[in-house]
Amino acid sequence: MNIKELQIGQEISNDQLTEMFEVANTGGMRKSRKNNLLILISDPYKGYYTNRWDGDTLYYTGTGKTGDQKLEKQNYDLANSINTGLQIHLFEVLNPKRYFYHGKVKFAGNIIKEQQIDNKGKLRDVLIFPLERIAHNYVMELEYLKQKEKLTDAEIKKRNSKEIIDLLEKHKPKTASKRLVSSMYYERNPILKEFVRRRANGKCELCKENAPFLDNKGNPFLEVHHIIWLSRNGEDTIENTVALCPNCHRKMHILEDKNDMEKLIKISKQLPDVV
Repeated sequence: MNIKELQIGQEISNDQLTEMFEVANTGGMRKSRKNNLLILISDPYKGYYTNRWDGDTLYYTGTGKTGDQKLEKQNYDLANSINTGLQIHLFEVLNPKRYFYHGKVKFAGNIIKEQQIDNKGKLRDVLIFPLERIAHNYVMELEYLKQKEKLTDAEIKKRNSKEIIDLLEKHKPKTASKRLVSSMYYERNPILKEFVRRRANGKCELCKENAPFLDNKGNPFLEVHHIIWLSRNGEDTIENTVALCPNCHRKMHILEDKNDMEKLIKISKQLPDVV
């Protein structure tokens, strides 16, 4: 594979990235003088830098792990890329050891200074580069971000309480990261949803407790759940649909307990008390 064959949204290994772009195999900013390009890697698993998205713009923290960051070396190259024609290619690590390609980006032209903690635990000034994706018609799949969040959560859970507090001090951006995503939306049959809620008659069909509260129209609040998820080719049918309280609904999505599923399958075949 070569650079021209690489597609936006494709994941490659570090070895492939290094060979394809002819850059070093380490570092978050890797320059190839031969090809007049700079590779930027946004990697939350490294832990030194805090990057954030705002739609199609990534606010990327410059290089330099210790002390105040300076406008030199790769930081200077990035800042001056508008004048030099240096190509900027952006990768993001959503899954450890895999590099998700965002395509070419351009420096928006205004460096922002912020304060972050360096690798010695000291507060320092960092350089934030606003980077705009050139391919604005590309939208990331939601599943990639869910995967990243799940992996990040798993890593964080391994830390002790002191480490958590230290991380909070190091990573506390004032603005939340947000970006446009693409996801599959399944349209539920409204008649089926009403049928299932009436069959439940105000009680969760798993724990059998009353709905935890009434909605703004005075109806018991229960959530409609597909025993086999629609995203896993489950059917939008009476036999595959139940009404659950929010707590049991989350339980089914997180634990997927087989005994609970068998219990719900039996319940789903019952007729409602009120039609």
